[in-house]
Amino acid sequence: MKPEHAIERLFQTLRSGQRGATYTLIGQLQADGWTCEELTDNLYRPTLTLINQLFRAEQLSELAYNSATGVLGVLAVQAQNGYEQQPAAARSTDRLNTSPQRYCQDAQPTVGTALAAAADSWQCMRKVG
Repeated sequence: MKPEHAIERLFQTLRSGQRGATYTLIGQLQADGWTCEELTDNLYRPTLTLINQLFRAEQLSELAYNSATGVLGVLAVQAQNGYEQQPAAARSTDRLNTSPQRYCQDAQPTVGTALAAAADSWQCMRKVG
């Protein structure tokens, strides 16, 4: 199914509050070979953009907006469980032995610098872009 048709069908089920039909549609798309990343990038994000635009233009009720964004939020969280884990980037030994002092040479380490040092060692579970 083309992304444009999928967006239209998803929007219709979300707007009408048919959660069962929404989950059935997602199941059909996954059976057709859509990955979790494709669902998020090509379906959930554009549908959320459409819902936000219509709500801001007062063409969508607050009840329909809250219901649709709530279900989309659940779908997005469920999709994250299916993301492919990316391999860790090659790192030098200097980068692996990062300490907060590297970020603040003459000052005492703060929570912010400790978090910055820890962030160097975190692995990204999903590619960006």
